[in-house]
Amino acid sequence: MKNRNSNFGSVAGAAALLGTFAIVALGGLPAQPQKPVAASSVPPNDRLTEVSGFYCNLKAVTPAERAHHGQLTRKLMGAKLETKELTDGYAFRFDAESVSLAELADWVSNEKKCCPFFEFNIQLERDGGALWLKLSGSEGVKPFIRSEFGIHGASEASTISRAVDEWVTKSEELLIPAAEAMPEEKYSFAPTKGEFQGVRTFAEQVKHLAAANFQLGALNLGEKPPHAERGEKAPESVRTKAEIVEYLKASFAYLHRAAGAIDEKNAATAVDLPGGRHGTRVGLLIDALAHSQNHYGQMVEYLRMNGIVPPESR
Repeated sequence: MKNRNSNFGSVAGAAALLGTFAIVALGGLPAQPQKPVAASSVPPNDRLTEVSGFYCNLKAVTPAERAHHGQLTRKLMGAKLETKELTDGYAFRFDAESVSLAELADWVSNEKKCCPFFEFNIQLERDGGALWLKLSGSEGVKPFIRSEFGIHGASEASTISRAVDEWVTKSEELLIPAAEAMPEEKYSFAPTKGEFQGVRTFAEQVKHLAAANFQLGALNLGEKPPHAERGEKAPESVRTKAEIVEYLKASFAYLHRAAGAIDEKNAATAVDLPGGRHGTRVGLLIDALAHSQNHYGQMVEYLRMNGIVPPESR
């Protein structure tokens, strides 16, 4: 393990798209779309993700609300019966006996607080019919939905895009549970015995790899880092365990978006890197994945030093 763990020396960013919220019964009129909220109107400490004039407020829900939302998400995914592709998103049909209209509305209410990426529409067919959730939004939202909800085989997704996106999923399935497994009081932990002088704490490990995901994803997409990340450092406002985990999740959501923008024609497109170096769009995503796996190995060490078996090894 190198001093300060590892560095690759790139730059990154996070993506968020602002949608609208409408709950409608089948045959009813949807609510009028809300105008996008400019990022500049949001207090800096609450603005953790910002791209093209939009923002994603990662502090909008409490830890208790976040835990409740996670439980609802798992329940909804277990009750999903059908997925339909839309022009600007997807529609999901749920088992109305397993999930209620109230639960679906509750999920939407919390989701739109912290991640206003989508336009939400709930449809309940008359006479005890099907319960649907439609997610849509501006350009770039559809690949995000496809990645987040595990929708495979979409017609517009290239072979190389799907391959890279699957590896993004594999990485986040290792790293997010590992980050969640460490108790908050141990987020300041760093090894002291042996040759560990100057290495990152557990919190710094997670923030660093997430910032790197954002930086490399931004280079891939040709966007400026939304949090002004430099030197693989996360925003100072990201401090608590809950904030760090949300920041990590958002970084992988951004890598999914970057993977969704890759195809056979642009994968080898040259990208100028800091320090006069050069890379390719697909190479940047491979770099992000290799870097995150490096830090997963280090996080595993930290967990085991504190008597915690990593979730993937249980």
